[in-house]
Amino acid sequence: MGGDRKQVAVCSQKETFSKALRLVLGDFEVHIGSDPIELAAASDLLIWHFQDELQAESLAEVAASTPTLVLAPPDDLIAAVDAGCIGFLSNRAPLEEIGSAVTTVFEGGAVVPPDLLGVLLRHMVQRNRIDGEVTRINDLTAREREVYRLAVEGLRKEEIGKRLYISADTARTHLQRVYRKLGVHSQAELMALAGGGKRTDLEEQ
Repeated sequence: MGGDRKQVAVCSQKETFSKALRLVLGDFEVHIGSDPIELAAASDLLIWHFQDELQAESLAEVAASTPTLVLAPPDDLIAAVDAGCIGFLSNRAPLEEIGSAVTTVFEGGAVVPPDLLGVLLRHMVQRNRIDGEVTRINDLTAREREVYRLAVEGLRKEEIGKRLYISADTARTHLQRVYRKLGVHSQAELMALAGGGKRTDLEEQ
């Protein structure tokens, strides 16, 4: 795999789906196959299309090194997020919606259908209770709090950078530190966390 264009890999057992999606992703260099590890190794983004049971362990392995957009039944959202995916859509999502999601990811955003954010939030609240974890907003630096505010509004790293007069790479670095300190894995989780009433302390500072 090579070239100047972004490399997108599509992992699916359904060849007709992969070929159709390749046409939609005409602005990217698209590679298709059925081995997610092999595809992810040389791609900037892996689209993993699950028709049956989600392979959480394998997904976690791949997502640890390659941003992964999961296409699976809505019931698999929690397992996919816990495994570290950067985005999630129903495996019945229209091709155009998947194409838009790919653009969003490459622009620094995260993808979760709005109607599933409530499910994600409830899971996070339950997980925090079980683990005994408390979100520690006060541990964020002043700059990280600024990045946090903008990220929970849905701004991508390029937009955050423009607002704060920093580069997109610097914004991404701050965002990754925010994720680590708050115990989340993606912007979608961060937005769900903020939506649960966790922003009060931050906004008062």
